[in-house]
Amino acid sequence: MSTAELVMITKPRPDSVEVLDHGRVRQVFDVVNCPGISVVWEGFKVDADGEFETVSQTYHLSTGKVFDNPDDALLAWDAEHTDQETVDALGEALLRYRHGLMRPLWADRSAGQKSPWIAAARQFRHMLNSIGFDIVALERRSS
Repeated sequence: MSTAELVMITKPRPDSVEVLDHGRVRQVFDVVNCPGISVVWEGFKVDADGEFETVSQTYHLSTGKVFDNPDDALLAWDAEHTDQETVDALGEALLRYRHGLMRPLWADRSAGQKSPWIAAARQFRHMLNSIGFDIVALERRSS
């Protein structure tokens, strides 16, 4: 399971289960903490007593983009928001607060390594907004 999948909180859509050809089943889940992302899962039951086996799992954005990788989907969803620079800086701050200065540095991290921290930054900012605060970038003063 990827780190983005750990961050995404899914909820099945009511009446979204479809039985497809050859015994396959499709179900759609909404990602509660990232409105605009849905997960489409397809699988089949191996036997009467067994669990379902996944055939495919794709991540759909409300813009129509489809991703096979949850990390890419989470970053694309986040990039659609206009405050990417602020959330990126807040994600780096949360990482450093939690673990201190560590390698790889934020600038050297892959998109998959950044995605859970960016999602946490967006949630933290949303929580601050709900109690009347916001995080904004300050203009740099020239000396």
